[in-house]
Amino acid sequence: MIKTSNLDVQTYRIIAVTEDNESNNFAITALQYNSSLYNTVDTGEDIVLRNVSNLGAAPAPVENARGEQFLYSDGQGVLVGFDFDFQHDGINVSEYRVSYRIDNDNWQVITTATPSVTIRNVRQGRIYIQVQAYSSLNKGSQITLFQRALAGKTEPPVDPTGFSMVPTNGLARLSWNQSPDLDVTVGGLVRIRHSPNLSNVTWATATSIHSDLTGTAKEAYVTLKSGTYLIKFVDATGIESVGYALSEFTKPDLSDLQKLTLQQEDSGFTGNKTNLTVTSSELLMAADGGSSGGNATLHTSGTYKFANNPIDLGGVFSVQLDTTLRARSFFPYSDFVDTWTDWDEIASVDGTAPSNCDVKLYVRTAQITSPSESDWSSWRIYNNAEILCRKYELKAEFSTGGNLEQIAVDQLRVQPMMGKRTETGSGTTSNSGDLTVSFGTGNNFAATPSIGISFSATTTGDYYTIASSSKTNFTVSIYNSNAQRQARAFTWTAVGYGKG
Repeated sequence: MIKTSNLDVQTYRIIAVTEDNESNNFAITALQYNSSLYNTVDTGEDIVLRNVSNLGAAPAPVENARGEQFLYSDGQGVLVGFDFDFQHDGINVSEYRVSYRIDNDNWQVITTATPSVTIRNVRQGRIYIQVQAYSSLNKGSQITLFQRALAGKTEPPVDPTGFSMVPTNGLARLSWNQSPDLDVTVGGLVRIRHSPNLSNVTWATATSIHSDLTGTAKEAYVTLKSGTYLIKFVDATGIESVGYALSEFTKPDLSDLQKLTLQQEDSGFTGNKTNLTVTSSELLMAADGGSSGGNATLHTSGTYKFANNPIDLGGVFSVQLDTTLRARSFFPYSDFVDTWTDWDEIASVDGTAPSNCDVKLYVRTAQITSPSESDWSSWRIYNNAEILCRKYELKAEFSTGGNLEQIAVDQLRVQPMMGKRTETGSGTTSNSGDLTVSFGTGNNFAATPSIGISFSATTTGDYYTIASSSKTNFTVSIYNSNAQRQARAFTWTAVGYGKG
């Protein structure tokens, strides 16, 4: 017999013992014996029953229940799971029964032989769990209760890390650590913005500089511009990370370019406006005529076409466009709780800036002097651009996520630039009149260049004059000291800008 701390051995009174002489075996006859019977008879005390078996006892309740949600992929989708575990001594246990439900859904039961279960395909809400240990005789322990709020797929992704920028071959090479969130890498996005400012930059004061990338991306090449680059992660349901990473850059002036007339729209913004208005030197969304909770609702899209459209280069030339676009996103009304009646339309009630407002720049080109509508190219989005054309037009497209959100632009400028160039040649002047020198077909300058003449003087006082010069040619004569035209060999140099 074995006696343990919680089990006693059974006691017996031996009635008889017999021996089998052939097999040397003994047969014992005994009756179950309880010595407490005497006190019961003599004094009326209760019979004390010995605890000789735990087969009929219920297991102890489980302890230290805990759980955590997680994401997992199933085919092309991302689902939410919940890992639940607890502790138990394992004594007299055949199985554990875990019952759960989300909010007021029906109860579901999972049976397990180990102190843990994985619940799959749950949703946002509060999970309620009841867990019991059961013996082989179906005796259940006391119920242990557990509950926790589940964010489901409404929890924002973690903020980006490891964000950096390196100038590479005239572009900005952006790199970052891949998002650890499954709902970003499966069906999610990486979003990149830019601000011309180098300090006090926020997501709400930047605009997009690249189309959204797949959530698995770890690098991108974008337009190289002075200012600050920003990055956010967006999960498969469209929820952005709360924070963002940024990288500042000051672009050095290493190119030999000639600046043309700056297309500066601020602060008057006198160009053609659709669904936009100018207030306090800012270009922003106009009211759409409706109202919500006593406040005017706003248009969710708008277009601004530059005042100088179309811009004529005077010929077909290559031109580089460098842009400066500074914007800020904000909620124009602050009394959300007391004012709004439709909570589903409110993106934020805590006063933070909206994150889905944006302004994008577009350009279209034409190759001829007087283009009709069919002669123009389609509008294409750009940040900085290099184009070849006779004429071009510029516009800005505004967008917001809702008619209670606002975006305002206080700087909108495009700096056109052309590459500087030098042309050289030679000729012989005439003693009867000016010589006209042409730069050649398709080799005109965008503006009249500077002309230099070199020749060998035969007598002191010889000189030359340039009677006229233009984008296409110049006229020259060489004179002696007596102001008489001479037939003389010479070389010329033209320094200007603009190449077709």
